[in-house]
Amino acid sequence: MQAYIFNKNFAQSIVETGANVDYLPRPVKRWFKVELDKYAYALGAEFKHSEPFYCQDSVWRVTSDYQPDTGFLMSSRTLNFRGVKFSADALNSSIELLAHSEDINKLEVRLAQCLERGDTLSICQQVCEWGGSTGHRVWGNLQRHCKEMGDMDCTWLRDALRDWFAHAADQSDIKSVIAEGDAIKGLGVSYASKHLRLLFPDKYPVLDSLISDAFGYDMNPSGYELFVSMLDQFKNDHPEFSGRTIGAIESGLFRLIQRGVPPI
Repeated sequence: MQAYIFNKNFAQSIVETGANVDYLPRPVKRWFKVELDKYAYALGAEFKHSEPFYCQDSVWRVTSDYQPDTGFLMSSRTLNFRGVKFSADALNSSIELLAHSEDINKLEVRLAQCLERGDTLSICQQVCEWGGSTGHRVWGNLQRHCKEMGDMDCTWLRDALRDWFAHAADQSDIKSVIAEGDAIKGLGVSYASKHLRLLFPDKYPVLDSLISDAFGYDMNPSGYELFVSMLDQFKNDHPEFSGRTIGAIESGLFRLIQRGVPPI
């Protein structure tokens, strides 16, 4: 069975493993088709968390799922979330690799400290910066909306965030929590969910346009509520992820689907 890996992910894996790769196959639309026996070390075979690759049967796997004698037969169980298929090791590796590359754990700690101090504007700014170029626009728009109301110090935004975060920490009604964040002009469901995921990863994931398109969840409070309930169900059904937050599970799924699929 052939394996496919996105060229940037493969290049990073080679750097991380220190593999001596003399020759790479020619990529097709930015995907490499690799022989697992030949490139096992470069794919992280001797590391705890290795780079997931996409197989001909549309399943994401990692080197620990592969046995030279039997291939993937009987080596791992295939899991499925809304049509995206993967092994447990592939999703766990995806979670760890994204957390490492984006320092999510450190960011969660910093934001928790800001929350203890009541520094909600700093929380919002850091979450928006984590979101990249779109986040910078969101942060700019939030400040602009305040100034348009004559609130030059963003006092209204600070207080609205404070009240929302307090409700999110205590409230079990997912739909009302995301609706409250969505109601803050300039956030939307995507950035409201990013705040929730980084502050309270046990309870909340991110629902952005990529997740919405890949899994079919509407970008509104009802769609978010459904997404959370299905992640909870997935976690309950698969003890392999009992130690994971639903925020972490979502981030692993995000990393798997981020590059799309190869042109097989």
